[in-house]
Amino acid sequence: MNQTQQYNLETYVGTESLTEDDYHRLMAVRRRRTTLSVLAVLSVPIDLEDLAEAVVKWEENEAAIDETSIDQIEIELHHIHLPKMDNLDVIDYDRDNNRVVAWS
Repeated sequence: MNQTQQYNLETYVGTESLTEDDYHRLMAVRRRRTTLSVLAVLSVPIDLEDLAEAVVKWEENEAAIDETSIDQIEIELHHIHLPKMDNLDVIDYDRDNNRVVAWS
């Protein structure tokens, strides 16, 4: 998977109840779109580390993946993107256990 893959933004579970403004805020950042695409093909619950690795694989050439990239994305997901998606009720993110436990 890579960044040339198409995003089908209308089919994300949980986004249909968002206001137009919230939907555009959610989808404004490529990393969130990628994360939603990854979650659409993986089973939840999923650990943050596994999700970060899958996001790296989606965005980059799998041969170029390193632990530093995974760690950076894991931090970004934990502190920025997953809480925003959780606040919008698109996902259920368990911050204490670092797991996306459900689609909303």
